[in-house]
Amino acid sequence: MHPLDLVKTRLQIQSNKAYATGDPNYYTGIADCLKKMYKNEGLFAFWKGVLPPILVETPKRAVKVSESMRHTCYLVSCCKRNGHELFTCITNPTTLK
Repeated sequence: MHPLDLVKTRLQIQSNKAYATGDPNYYTGIADCLKKMYKNEGLFAFWKGVLPPILVETPKRAVKVSESMRHTCYLVSCCKRNGHELFTCITNPTTLK
């Protein structure tokens, strides 16, 4: 989760509750939220919750990269087999057999 997403979420949650202005978790804006997070929770507070999205996203991206590489290799091999230039195969794929 991006640090600004965390700030946005905290401000949205706060808008549904009636906090007293003396409460250290009451934020008056984005800058105030950033300052209080750093002061009360430290630098790593900005990256709370970043691990689950990374764990979900990594396999998905790996599959996309491997499929992209597989299709690129197929396209290049077809172009070489048919004696065409790669640009011709991309712009006019109907020449491939």
